Amino acid sequence: MQAEAERYAARLPEALGEEAEVTLRAGTPDLAARLAERALTLDPAFEPAARALMRAHHARAHPAAAARTYAALGAALAELGLSPLPETAALHRALTGQDH
Repeated sequence: MQAEAERYAARLPEALGEEAEVTLRAGTPDLAARLAERALTLDPAFEPAARALMRAHHARAHPAAAARTYAALGAALAELGLSPLPETAALHRALTGQDH
């Protein structure tokens, strides 16, 4: 039972991130943002959820929030000795017009 619970917990950020993408495509950025935020609460370095949250913020005309999401992701990844994927960095630039 413990192993099953651990597998479920490990996959939850991925499931929430995927659901955020689906709801974003369905035109519900508020729900997408909540789902992506929940995924990032569980795994602050989960890039798909960060990208979904950045797009949700953009859809709600909150570019500063998209920039904060990218900064938080960058910090979480830096703690792991990593940096954002090129796809994530490109999305950040496209949505905010910023280089960092």
